[in-house]
Amino acid sequence: MRSCLLGFILIISFCLLAFAEGKNNMTKLSEFYLIGIEERTQNKDEMAGNGKIPKVWERMFKEDIKTKVNNKIDEDIYAVYSNYESDENGKYDYFVGYKVDSLQKIPDGLKGKKVLSGSYKKLETAKGATYKVVGELWMKVWKMPKEELGGKRAFKTDFEIYGGKAKDPNNSIIELFLGIAQ
Repeated sequence: MRSCLLGFILIISFCLLAFAEGKNNMTKLSEFYLIGIEERTQNKDEMAGNGKIPKVWERMFKEDIKTKVNNKIDEDIYAVYSNYESDENGKYDYFVGYKVDSLQKIPDGLKGKKVLSGSYKKLETAKGATYKVVGELWMKVWKMPKEELGGKRAFKTDFEIYGGKAKDPNNSIIELFLGIAQ
């Protein structure tokens, strides 16, 4: 009887911890700056195989953009979705670049981007091939109710961070930050 009670208490504790961790995935972020490259696209084109996102990444590595950004803060790559026409069905700007201390000196051929301050829901992909796990997480996001997201999506700025857990493209974990309306 005592072991059953202890087991029940442990299960309840784990459930409460899991619930609390889900709630704690909300974070307030201050604005920050990036330098990189950008294209305008929409999910309809991306899903049909006519998208620009793969071309942005190809250009990122082919032109070795990393070496052109002199004032980067770290080696993490940021992918930013912003300037939404409406929601996930409309057009948006897709930007890939590096976090910098300022936008004072933007190299020729590159763009500066300010990521807006605000409330963000932090999610992580499963571990796996980058192209696969990122797409799977976005599919999940599009089906998530606002209660699970911590509120209604703002559709102003969302971003992914390809950091230390994303060094191996076949075995990556990517962080996703979704802007939540106040």
